[in-house]
Amino acid sequence: RQEPNVTDRGLDRPALRAAVTGLRGALEELHNSKGDYATAVRSFEDVLGHLDELAGKLDSLIAEAQTQADSRLRSTMGAIAVISMLILVVITWINVSHYRSVVVPLRCLHEGVSRIAAGQFHDRLPLTGADEFQTLARGFNRMAEQLEELYTELEQKVEAKSRALVRSERLASVGYLAAGVAHEINNP
Repeated sequence: RQEPNVTDRGLDRPALRAAVTGLRGALEELHNSKGDYATAVRSFEDVLGHLDELAGKLDSLIAEAQTQADSRLRSTMGAIAVISMLILVVITWINVSHYRSVVVPLRCLHEGVSRIAAGQFHDRLPLTGADEFQTLARGFNRMAEQLEELYTELEQKVEAKSRALVRSERLASVGYLAAGVAHEINNP
């Protein structure tokens, strides 16, 4: 028979070895008491006593191991809860950062495009956000400036053409009137 291999750090190895050794001795004594009934009964009682002692020690070791396992479980669950909260904080920070760095500049760009579509060429976008959005805002502002210049130039041309049209209408009216007067003078 082999002695049980006890490898857990928390076990009382000498006490277990002593209990197993006592049990082994009592079993050998029981085995060797072939005809002596009194010795056999005493040896059997010794075996039972050693078994009770061994069972008690094993029960206490199991209870201690269970207590340690429960303690480790609680600390592991606490660590998981802390890590989960940390992950939630990091995810929230990433979402807020993403919102500020991407969504806000996109909304600003959308509002600028809406103003241009409404004919408000004088509005400009602020140069905020990441480099890409600043480059896009610069391009948008340059486009708005060019559109404003083109619109102003177009208004000036339309105004000049309108004046020229009014002048040519007046001249046409004067010419028509002169032709009518000339006709009347020529035909008394």
